[in-house]
Amino acid sequence: MRIGDTVYIYDDNRRIYHKDEKGHSYGGPIYREHFRAVSIKAETTRSWIVSYYDRKIPKSTLEGCYTFEQVEEKVWDHENRYKIARLVDSCSLDQLKMIAGIFDWKEQGS
Repeated sequence: MRIGDTVYIYDDNRRIYHKDEKGHSYGGPIYREHFRAVSIKAETTRSWIVSYYDRKIPKSTLEGCYTFEQVEEKVWDHENRYKIARLVDSCSLDQLKMIAGIFDWKEQGS
């Protein structure tokens, strides 16, 4: 990372909603829109300073700071994890055994 790079910070208070053809909002907030694109504008020995209220991001952990690829992964996870979990609840025995194989599942008591 360096000054001028774009990173994304998660802002739970940033709520953008889908709009219908009349411009009325509906549904819950769009998860992807919680991630705010900001640029790195300066640095200290321990932090990156971004263009959003001069917020400091610790260099050691990069806590709350994401790359575009990481945002894409978090959005995919958020949009698909619960759907996949539901499918597991309704899959056939053969499918369940294949899933168990992916996790190298050992039967309890074995």
